[in-house]
Amino acid sequence: MSSNRQLFFKIEKLNTAEAVLEEKSVTINGGSIDVGSGGSRRKASFELLEPLPANWQMHKWKLYYGYRERTTDPIIYYPQGVFIPINPSEREVNSGFVTSFQGVDKTKLFADFQLDTPITFASGTTVRSIVQTVAGWFNETKLVLAQDLGTLGAAFSFEEGSTAEQLLNSLVSSFNAEWFYNPDGFLVARRRTDPANRPITHRLDNPASPYYISSERTISDDNYYNKVTLVGGKADTPIYRSTVQNSAAITAAGGRVVQRYFSRDAAVTQVQVDALAAYYLSNGVLLPATLKVESLVIPNLELDEIIQKDNKRYEVRGFNIPLGLGTQNIDAGEIL
Repeated sequence: MSSNRQLFFKIEKLNTAEAVLEEKSVTINGGSIDVGSGGSRRKASFELLEPLPANWQMHKWKLYYGYRERTTDPIIYYPQGVFIPINPSEREVNSGFVTSFQGVDKTKLFADFQLDTPITFASGTTVRSIVQTVAGWFNETKLVLAQDLGTLGAAFSFEEGSTAEQLLNSLVSSFNAEWFYNPDGFLVARRRTDPANRPITHRLDNPASPYYISSERTISDDNYYNKVTLVGGKADTPIYRSTVQNSAAITAAGGRVVQRYFSRDAAVTQVQVDALAAYYLSNGVLLPATLKVESLVIPNLELDEIIQKDNKRYEVRGFNIPLGLGTQNIDAGEIL
């Protein structure tokens, strides 16, 4: 990769249907996109070297990271997410005004929405149809939903005051699935897959990779466990429990048993609870080492992708996209 990479950024202002109202090339004074699990998957923070654009704070906007290696090359743009702005502000400096922007992906809409009446989904309802229903509350039509996300084995209720985010988190995770917003602003719901079976998407082996700069590998038990108890069911359904442990991992750990407890209310069959417990157990024993990589920017990196470093495979758990000249930090868990 050339050290002469030129960076370009643009923002699209979107209407309610997320059609582009205006496209604006911008000069960004530092900042980053931060991507990680939990809550909004994508968060943005940066400064624009210009006054606050009129009415932009009232709209969703889509941010693009662009670059070219030579002035004769076309600019390649990568979407970095559709964002809800949070408290933009501007300040005056000697050269004019600087605008500070913060934004989070559209998961915030689900976190801010609270049920004003209880809601019940009947036994036999598919999780896919529930995701479609909840997305419809926000007129969300940009959906990428797996066909088989699971089916409710019993009626499942949510009380008033529950958020739409809590509703989806509880239901989707109970079927070994996940939901999130991708860089193009589509709501994705999909089955989780075993990281050991995913393809390698980026190879950071030095000197083969043009991205790699340095790395730090630490053995940590933050995400390590070799025994799992998972409980499913609600007050109006039977309680289902599954406890599993990995004897090989316990032996490798010198007989040390690390127990983790999970509760998944919508898991209301023994088969479902057993399968979830097995998944969480494999997650704990497969990710004992953390890799911290400092790299030149990989603008199309995504969570859960598999990267290779020194002939070892790692699952991406978090990273940033610097919005300026700088290096990218990647956190990943080793897959044994």
